[in-house]
Amino acid sequence: LTPYTTTQILQLVFWMKLPYLLTELGCLWIVGKIYADRKVEAWNSWLWSPVLIFSTYIFGQYRIFSAFLMWCVLYAVLKNKKPLAALSFGALCLMENYPFYLLLPSLLILGEGWKERLKLLGFVSLPLILLLVPLAMSSKGYVFYAYFSPVIAKTVSRGIFYHYPELTGVLGKLILGAAFLGTLYVLLRRKRSEVPGDRYRLFIYVNAALLFVLYAVSTTTVHYFMWILPFFVALRLEGQPWKKGLSTVLIA
Repeated sequence: LTPYTTTQILQLVFWMKLPYLLTELGCLWIVGKIYADRKVEAWNSWLWSPVLIFSTYIFGQYRIFSAFLMWCVLYAVLKNKKPLAALSFGALCLMENYPFYLLLPSLLILGEGWKERLKLLGFVSLPLILLLVPLAMSSKGYVFYAYFSPVIAKTVSRGIFYHYPELTGVLGKLILGAAFLGTLYVLLRRKRSEVPGDRYRLFIYVNAALLFVLYAVSTTTVHYFMWILPFFVALRLEGQPWKKGLSTVLIA
C-alpha cells in the first residue's frame, strides 16, 4: 500500500465493498417484503446486528451474498413458492457447505410427500449440475478441494477443544448426529398443519436449532454466525422460544 495515499486506499476499499452494500439493500428489500407490517423493527433487527457489521464491512467476508440467498429461501417458503425456494437453496450450496447439512430436513418440511421432495431435490441440484459439475471437471481438483479441504476437515474433526481431540471430536459428532437423526424422526412423524405461516415458522425453528447444535460441537469463529443470522433475526420477530435478554447476551 506504500504507493497509495490514504484517500486512494479508502476509495479502493469502498469500491471493493460496494457489492456488499448493494446486496445489503437486497436483503433489506426482502426482509421488508416478509415483514411488511413490521418493516422498521425487522430492518433494525437485521441492519444493526454486530455480527453483520463485523463480518461484512470490517472483516470483509462474502457471506452477505449467502445471507441474501437464505432470505430469498425464507421469502419463497413464506409465499409457498417451493421451486423458487429449492433453486435458491441450490444456489446457496454453491457458496457454502452448511446448506448440505440442512438439506434433508428442509426437504422434509417443504415437500408433502416423497414424490414432491424428490422433485424439489431436482431443483436444488440444478445450479450444482449446471455450474459446479463443469467447473469441477475443468479445475483439476480445485473445486473438490474447496469443498473438502483436508485442513478444514482436520479442524472440524477435533471438536471445540484442543485437549483430547480424539475424545471430544467423536463426542461432538455423536451429539450432532443424534440431534440430526432426532430432528428427522420428528419431521417424519409430524402432522401437516393447515395454519398459514406454520411451514415458514417450522423451517426457521428447525434449521436454527440444527445450526445451534453445529456451533456447539464445532470450531467456528464469530463471522460464521452469518450462517444463522437470517434465521436468528426471523426467530426474534416470530417469537423466540427463550427470554429476550438471552438473545442480547448471545450476540454480546
